[in-house]
Amino acid sequence: MNNSGFHFETHIVFNNKDRVVHAGYITGGDIDIVDNWTGSIDGGTYINENGVPITFNEISNIYMMVEWQDTGKKESVSERIDLYNKSNKDQTFFN
Repeated sequence: MNNSGFHFETHIVFNNKDRVVHAGYITGGDIDIVDNWTGSIDGGTYINENGVPITFNEISNIYMMVEWQDTGKKESVSERIDLYNKSNKDQTFFN
């Protein structure tokens, strides 16, 4: 990846609501996302429609959006990385 930084957002989808739960921007030199730690999620509890904390079973999708400026092509690039999809449980990072 020929770029000088990237922006990322981690999303969860539950009860048909898409929420950003973690985001950041990493800059400096020629960066490869593989070599960078994006941190961890520190935050409150997500509450469902009944006022109780959500469970993993209520989550239908977890994904990341990564955006960067490709300096070689001089264009903005965006990629979606699916981490979990409830309907495709066999193809997930959580196995």
